[in-house]
Amino acid sequence: MATVTGQRAGQLYPPIDTPGGKHPDPDGLSRTAAEAAWHAVTPSIAGTPHVRVSRDGGRTYPARHARRLPAEPPAQPCTVPVYDPGTVTGRMLAIDLDVARGDVDHQAAEVGQLLERLGGRYVADVSPSGGRHVLVLFASPLPWLELRDVARALALRFPAIDTAPMSSLGGQISPPGSRHKSGGWRLLSMPLSEARAAVEHPNGARRIIQRKNND
Repeated sequence: MATVTGQRAGQLYPPIDTPGGKHPDPDGLSRTAAEAAWHAVTPSIAGTPHVRVSRDGGRTYPARHARRLPAEPPAQPCTVPVYDPGTVTGRMLAIDLDVARGDVDHQAAEVGQLLERLGGRYVADVSPSGGRHVLVLFASPLPWLELRDVARALALRFPAIDTAPMSSLGGQISPPGSRHKSGGWRLLSMPLSEARAAVEHPNGARRIIQRKNND
């Protein structure tokens, strides 16, 4: 949700978006919902306004396939940069929960509860395969190594977290509204209005991270 204080994190994860749940559309998210998520969130979370489009069905995302971030989601799976290599900073903590690593739904809810205690705002999404992202946006840039270390600390507490997107200055992540390798779409697991509010009113960086370190 956009402002998490006072609301249960579990409310962000509707049953239809959980692993094993059925989408009303055999293609996963409808194209319309994917486009809405892309328009509302993706330009704000990309570390630079670029996208890497996979040419092999989502197996690889080579740097040579990078191009300017398009106005509409590509028809192929794609990723956006987590950091800005030019400034060696980032404005997002990308929490990537992988279904192969544990109970994604339970751990995603716990991550949301932690952010709620810290007074944070975030964007939450889910893929057709059940993997989840929790994206925490900051009002000002932070050193990339600091963000990397926060992701690693969270992974010690929540083992379903894959720290790969945060582990190098060239880290990439699939954004909300992007095509999934299964053929579906990565969708928001929260109301669109709340996701939009989260990117329009990002978190105070030091407030969230310092309180996380003391939690």
